[in-house]
Amino acid sequence: MKRRLTTIVAADIAGFSRLVGLDEEGILSAQRAHRAELVDPLIIRHGGRIANTAGDSLLIEFPSAVEAMRCMVAMQAGMAERNADTPEDRQILYRIGINVGDVIPDGDDLLGDGVNIAARLEALAPPGGIVVSRTVRDQIRDRDVVDLTDLGEVEVKNIARPVRAFRVLAEGEVAVAPPKPRRRWPVIAAATVVLLAGGAWWWTERPEFTPADSAKMQHALDKPSIAVLAFDNLTGDPEQENVSDGISEDIISTLARLPGVVVISRNSSFSYKGKAADVRQIAEEMSVRYVVEGSLQSFGENVRITAQLIDAVSGHHVWSQKFDRPRAEFFTVRDEITFQIIQELNAKLVEGSSYNSNSISLKTLEAWLLARKAVSHDRLWNKADNQIGLDLLHRILKIEPDSVWANSRVSTLTARQIQYGWTDDREAAFRKATAYAEKAIALDPTAPDGYDAMAYLRFNQGRIEEAIELEEKALDLAPGDSDLLTVLALFYQKDGQPDRAIELFKRATRSDRLAAVWAWENYGESLIMAGRYEEAVPIYFEALKSAKGFFVTEIHLGLAIAYDALGQDDKAQAAIRAAIESYPRLTVPYLRNFQRYKDQDYKDRWLAKLKRLGVPEE
Repeated sequence: MKRRLTTIVAADIAGFSRLVGLDEEGILSAQRAHRAELVDPLIIRHGGRIANTAGDSLLIEFPSAVEAMRCMVAMQAGMAERNADTPEDRQILYRIGINVGDVIPDGDDLLGDGVNIAARLEALAPPGGIVVSRTVRDQIRDRDVVDLTDLGEVEVKNIARPVRAFRVLAEGEVAVAPPKPRRRWPVIAAATVVLLAGGAWWWTERPEFTPADSAKMQHALDKPSIAVLAFDNLTGDPEQENVSDGISEDIISTLARLPGVVVISRNSSFSYKGKAADVRQIAEEMSVRYVVEGSLQSFGENVRITAQLIDAVSGHHVWSQKFDRPRAEFFTVRDEITFQIIQELNAKLVEGSSYNSNSISLKTLEAWLLARKAVSHDRLWNKADNQIGLDLLHRILKIEPDSVWANSRVSTLTARQIQYGWTDDREAAFRKATAYAEKAIALDPTAPDGYDAMAYLRFNQGRIEEAIELEEKALDLAPGDSDLLTVLALFYQKDGQPDRAIELFKRATRSDRLAAVWAWENYGESLIMAGRYEEAVPIYFEALKSAKGFFVTEIHLGLAIAYDALGQDDKAQAAIRAAIESYPRLTVPYLRNFQRYKDQDYKDRWLAKLKRLGVPEE
């Protein structure tokens, strides 16, 4: 179930039933006039959105507490003017409650404790008055918006904890401190002081939601860690799904450049898309402290993008903002969100490192939207979609010929044609892929894309040492990128350097617990090569979770070798039987044709073990 942090206003008309009983038509007509001439225009002017109406009540969402307060103060002032010539017993007076809290979107409506608290605060407000929560007070206190008086901690219906409430003062009204406990004896007095001091600390530091338990996480939070979830597409247009996803992916790409930070991969963080999961569960399952959520809406030529940064371990929302901008400013909003996240966490995440914002090289919305389509075909890994992806990339290059990203992807998809035999002219494809990768590097030597593309090409040419050197450069520029980590680990494994491969696979699967099956399978092979058989077994079982086709066979072969080395003969034989069952034509000569290892001696020993364990010779 998706949640978000927002500012909620609950408003209703005091004594509405009594007023309607006095003059139903007159009151309803006046109410409609107040809405049309004052209330609704003010809400629109301050960036608000009416989420629900029921009779005399309004539920309104605002981009910030400051805008909500300004709007409601102006509304109450306007209502006072409109009521000036109305008899007191027929005046329409709104009571208003404002809260910043966690809500659950339900279509256009909002649900959850954040809404419930706003409604309870509204019930505490006097006719024509406004009562707000502590979260609102904290966000407006230095903005010189209004003066408040502290109502203390208030027990409200159906809310487990007391709510700290504040009433907006009328002009000229003096704040009165909330009543303090009576002191009867010196000992009780001393205890009260201690308890009040501790209570004040608890009130300001208490969680806003149930915090994540780091003890339940698979990985220790020894490094700053963050997951960016797929932004919700609230446009109602399925075609916009690529756009909302793209915002998240661009943020992930930029954050991956921060040194010393664990950035959860798109593959893993997007696994929660469309599923009912709260921030606490997500943080515990992905072993992260920080979570980013957001959404996208369209209004004609304008877009509304919301984003919030959550500290799941402390149970607090660090930052939340709503951006209403023309569609032409889409990139500006995306970059503002990314920079704001980094800025908010600078002391905790970046730890003095510099921030380079050049991760996204596309500058026009037209090219970016084509890129979203190209990426969707790129991920399908078949000949037809690879060609569609290339065609889209060439369209992008007609718009932005100096795009580092597009030039790099043309090189990679061309190299993929070579790897899988999807081209009849390998030499021409090599020349083409090389030219595009070289151009990408020349355009921006500080971007990882060009080095990654050239490394993939060199690997497919059998120039593995060059591939490793180039991929190391790419990783230096984006140390949190799980894809770069995985590819470099594979290169080291194929080069016969299992220890370095294991280190990189470990980092990659920390960032991407749903890594591709080939990553887990090669991780297991690296452990086998290093003689770490006991560690290899659970890695192979992780690979089996998503394995299909010949991957199933390879994984069982790896398990057979691991079990044999551990002296578990029955399990080794069972693994061999499973391998043959998954691929009945499995033979030693068939495996000999696999170019699996640079070290031929190791390959010969590997084949001899499998033959001894029962893989047929013919």
